[in-house]
Amino acid sequence: MTTDSGCTVSAYSSYLYVLVDIFNKNEYSHSSCGYKITPKEERNTPAGFKTYIHPLPDWGFYELFYYLGKIDYQGTEQDGFERIKYCHTDVLVYYWDYDEDNFCPLLVRVTKTGWSMYHYYEYYTPTGINTNNWKRYSGIANDISDRLKSISKGDVFGRVVVLKLDAKNNETYGVNGEETSDINKSVRIQVTGPKNEPSTDYRKYTHCLVSNGKMRVLGTKHDKIYKPFKESILKKEYTEASVYYSSKDSKYQKPLILQLGTGKDFYKLDGEKWVKDPSITSSGLKDALDKENDTHIINISKESKYQCSSPSCDKNIEVDTDQSAEKSHNYTKRRHYLQGNGQFSVSSFIGSDSTIQIGLSSPSGIAEVNIFWYPKQSGTPLLICYSSESTLSWFKKTKVDNEWKEVNDTKIKPTSIDDHAGIQKLLIEAESPEVSIQLDQVSGSGYSSDGDATINIRGEKVNDANGYSKITHEITGKTFIIKGIQHRGQSQTVKGTTTAFSKDSLTETSVFYSGSDPKISKPLLLELKLQVESKYIYYEKTKNANEWSLFESKQTTQYTGDPLKKKLDALYAVSIFCKN
Repeated sequence: MTTDSGCTVSAYSSYLYVLVDIFNKNEYSHSSCGYKITPKEERNTPAGFKTYIHPLPDWGFYELFYYLGKIDYQGTEQDGFERIKYCHTDVLVYYWDYDEDNFCPLLVRVTKTGWSMYHYYEYYTPTGINTNNWKRYSGIANDISDRLKSISKGDVFGRVVVLKLDAKNNETYGVNGEETSDINKSVRIQVTGPKNEPSTDYRKYTHCLVSNGKMRVLGTKHDKIYKPFKESILKKEYTEASVYYSSKDSKYQKPLILQLGTGKDFYKLDGEKWVKDPSITSSGLKDALDKENDTHIINISKESKYQCSSPSCDKNIEVDTDQSAEKSHNYTKRRHYLQGNGQFSVSSFIGSDSTIQIGLSSPSGIAEVNIFWYPKQSGTPLLICYSSESTLSWFKKTKVDNEWKEVNDTKIKPTSIDDHAGIQKLLIEAESPEVSIQLDQVSGSGYSSDGDATINIRGEKVNDANGYSKITHEITGKTFIIKGIQHRGQSQTVKGTTTAFSKDSLTETSVFYSGSDPKISKPLLLELKLQVESKYIYYEKTKNANEWSLFESKQTTQYTGDPLKKKLDALYAVSIFCKN
């Protein structure tokens, strides 16, 4: 018996229904059951499309059987899938390859299996744009490419387009926002203009279907870079779309405002995404354009004064370097501000080689941008802070090149630009590589983890606990963050949580095991040494395969002596009857 959420509630049930959300690109998990699904992306299979396969967790001997229980899209249940709980074992979803945000699923394939190990595919298409209803699509197995192109030309999806914002007067382009498109070749968009609207200071370019009629806008492209909408706008149809540029911007470098239709649907860029601004009206359009035009570009890689690279801007951005207050915390703060110390707005942030930084907002009415470099001597920008409307916004560098993420957790967000300890903690986390710990590695056999990180191993007997040993994993001279922990190729999980092991910056991870188990076939206890104040976190092995639980959550000092020995003895006694 299972609940609607997909969790097994009967102790005698041997199966568990899995929830698949076809919107997801990255690994996700069920908040209660703890299973994980890692979508696998493939592009150009067939050409012009991309797929994400959502595999269900592997079955295990004497363990649960996983079957498909429900299909969601962005947390909303999708209807129309026939007998969905009858032995379906994976889900594959098709999108256009230019649908970067997965706003428009085109086709879903589910795999049906039986006890004799046969399988076949069932296909479904949505009954409309942004609908939660799907219908069975038969006779498709051998001609996926042709069927997807047919779906793309049909009444439902035939007029979904990506706007090419830097297209010039009389230029036409395809539905993918490029000069040509292999998908739906008959639908073209044409640009007319420019018109000097709402004044001679600006140029307006209007995009319409060559065949006239209404279109739905999936996203935009500018200089071949995809600039999506923060939220899908596919529900609404428009006969035209207009983009406004400064009259001085002869190279179409900076789209200021996007108007969809002829009414009040005005959008402006917030970072690299379009957001609707209900405060903009037709009568107030010039004021809004003036505000967007007077924006600046912050180059986070600069260490001294530089000229703003925003079109029509001739002002300098000053940079002051402050190391005096940060010496004991090993970072450098660089303050970027406008020549003359006035307030200003930022349209975008760039790095070296003018690379756009994504994930940052477009603040207005700010006096300065503070950029923190770490470490002090040979550092890079890893933390950005600015104050807008009396609120401090903090952004931390992610592990992806040129990508940033806002720090929203008040527990870790620095209270001010003088909160040196809080700033240092975020910088260390940003600089620490994410690694996968291999528990079955034996002493002296250092190994390479994700990226360029090399993990060194040292083994020792536990003096306080006779009969036990531990192996410590560390990176010389550097902290790290656990991406995952594996043992004999199996991912380890933490009972009762979807966040798995601690995401704090660590200096060491140690595994305790019996001295009679030199191959570490049955690890007993994990010890994580935090970088901050040398605190410790412990996880103990449960009786379930590949599962751990947080041990003594209030324990922050190192576990030693008789308490450690008793705990290891108890865990060893349990391990005798467990597989691992």
